[in-house]
Amino acid sequence: SMQPQRVGFFSRIDYGSPGFRKGLIEALFEYFVQDDIHFAVLVGGLVSRGALLAELDREVDRAKIGERERVADEKERLERHERRPGEAIASIKSRVRNSSIDAWAKDLAEAIPSLTCNGKTTKIYIVTSPANTYDGDIGKEVAIRLHSFRSDISFWDECDGRFPLQFPGEYADMDFWA
Repeated sequence: SMQPQRVGFFSRIDYGSPGFRKGLIEALFEYFVQDDIHFAVLVGGLVSRGALLAELDREVDRAKIGERERVADEKERLERHERRPGEAIASIKSRVRNSSIDAWAKDLAEAIPSLTCNGKTTKIYIVTSPANTYDGDIGKEVAIRLHSFRSDISFWDECDGRFPLQFPGEYADMDFWA
């Protein structure tokens, strides 16, 4: 006979904000282990988009200042043919965004506990919210990048938390929406 699938849901951990709920995640995951869940789903609120964008703006500003200082220093010390051209602002923004997303994903990979039930690693799926007040575009990027640091964590979708589950009897092959 088919066993029921137990799913653990959580949301709004708000990484990056002063209200990041690391302790709550740890306590919640202890319950998930006790309840012997088959998989977990974070349903929106992986990150605080506003807080991460503010941090990103500060990092971009620091990088631009650093680049201006490098160019000025080379202009003072080196002959024209020895100097490197200044990095374009678009390039600085892209480089800083990429390295920040990596750093945030790595930090989250360490902050989110691993789940093991019945000796098996339990998958954790992330459904992000496209709303700019929650995850937005940056939350989706962080969720996707998170998988490169933790194979047990996968980005599922943005908005659509539809999970095909196996139910016994009259509910066989029914999809579950988170």
